[in-house]
Parts: sequence; C-alpha cells; structure tokens
Amino acid sequence: MVNVNRIRAIKNCNTMKIYRYLALAAISMLLFASCVHSGDLDLDPIPDIGFTYSSDGLTLTFTSSTEGTTGITWATSDGGTGSGESLSHKFPSPDTYWIEMKGTLNGKEQSVSTKVIVAKPAIVSVTDNSLSDWDKVKYEDFIFTGSENGVLPIVEGKADYDANWLYLYLAFDTKLAEEKAATGYICDLSIDGDDDIATGFEVNGIGGEYLVEGCFFGKAWYDFYHGTTGADWWDDGTLADPKYSAGLVLGHEEQDGNVIKVELAFKRDTFGITGTKCAIQMTLFNDDWSDLDYLMLGGVSDIHLSLDKTE
Repeated sequence: MVNVNRIRAIKNCNTMKIYRYLALAAISMLLFASCVHSGDLDLDPIPDIGFTYSSDGLTLTFTSSTEGTTGITWATSDGGTGSGESLSHKFPSPDTYWIEMKGTLNGKEQSVSTKVIVAKPAIVSVTDNSLSDWDKVKYEDFIFTGSENGVLPIVEGKADYDANWLYLYLAFDTKLAEEKAATGYICDLSIDGDDDIATGFEVNGIGGEYLVEGCFFGKAWYDFYHGTTGADWWDDGTLADPKYSAGLVLGHEEQDGNVIKVELAFKRDTFGITGTKCAIQMTLFNDDWSDLDYLMLGGVSDIHLSLDKTE
C-alpha cells in the first residue's frame, strides 16, 4: 500500500530545500551587489602617452616618446622629480625602482609608469667578437672553477651583468670531456632569479625557476624548462615561447688547443633576474646522464651572485 503521508512529507522536505537554496542565492546576490560600486568593473584605459629610457650605470635618462605631450612631469620612487621632455636622474644604488610620467595630450591629463632595473654598466660585451674583455673581470665572487681542474672538463667561468643582461664566460677542455664521456656531454644551467631556494625547483642548493639544457658551443643547441616550487622534477614540457630563445644570446667562441671558450648573455627580465641577487648552478653530464663536472665557487656548486656593485 502506498504511504501518502510519507510522499507528502518528502515533497514538503524537497520544497523547503529549494526555498532555502533560492533564499541563499538571493542573499549572495544582494551581498555581491552591495560590494560592487559604480566603476568597480571598469578597466583603466591604456594611456596614450609614453616614454623611453637609456641607462649609463646608475644614471638613467627618460624621454617622452609621444609627440604633442605637454605639461610633462616626472617622479621616481626614490624621490627624484623633474619636468620637461626628458629627465636625467642618478639613482642612489643598484636596485629596482618605479618611474612615473604625467602629461597632457589632446586636452586630457594622463599618467604612465613602469619599473626599471638600475645597475652598473657591463665590463664585457658579447657583440665585439672577442673574449679579451673578460680579463677585466676581477671580482672574486664572479670568477669560477671546475670541480677538479686538469682532471675534469670545466676549466673556468666568469660572470658580469648590467641592467638588462647577465653575462657568462665558460671554458671547457674538450679532450678531457671526450675521455670521460663516450660520445658527448650535456650542460644543465639552472637559474634562480631571486636567490631564494624556497621558490623554483630545488637543485643543489638553489631554487631554480629556469633550466637551460644543451650545449653552448660548436653546433650549439639548448632547450628551456620551467622550475616549479615543490616539484619532484623539472617541468616536463619545454618553454616554446620565442622570448626565451631571444633571451639567450651566444657571443664569441674561440679554441685554444683543447680548450673551447664561449660567452653568452641571459636577458634579466626574461629569466626573472630583476633584483640585486640571483644564483646559478651548472652541471655537466656525460652521455648516460651521470654527473661529469660542476661549475664551482669557493668549493661549492651553488653560486650566489650579488648584483649590487656600483662599477
């Protein structure tokens, strides 16, 4: 026999659930509406005015790039101010700063701002078809060795930087490499842009946000990988965005006996090197992926660089 009272009770229960759901939905909509004010969802218009800048060590020159802009004023996050078509400003020390430009174009007042990296000028160049300028690099913390010089392939390394690039010089003994590896070897260069082991893939004392894997001389080839915090291994997929290949420039290469010397440059903002500290770690593998050699500083392979020098 069908229990009519039970059916009615179920229907009443379901009806009450529906009413409660509708009531909660209505309250949520009212709360959301009360938090949204006129203009909250409007996106800021893209400014019509703009500027370019050039750097000479700690001194940066900012110049308006939009013809017809009037009433131009400038302000930097370290307290610098100015007016007119351009501003030349010396910052107190290497760091990251903000610069804001205000002006009037077609009767409308506008402002535009951006973050800039301020650093010393580079001592070296990767476009001069020479490696002799690396002789001028004297900072002890910018001069590296291999694990066992004369026994393993990495002979030496050096670093330099400016506001836009991190430069590396590397020298390899190819004869030793051939003796230790059957058919060749692969270089893994890990880049820790913020020198924080807690961010990026933890490898040999650094937290690498990026890995560049390949060979930097001869028939050079390399792939880019992303290092994920807390991951067990590097991101499986290569970074195919062309900004990464454009962010690595191979400079001059020359051979002295068995030793091949190369220079390369990494674009700082592409690889997250936007502060005054970064770290690198370079491992040389033989053809079966066993460790062959390491780039070393002071007996350790996690190399921490201070990018706050003033000359």
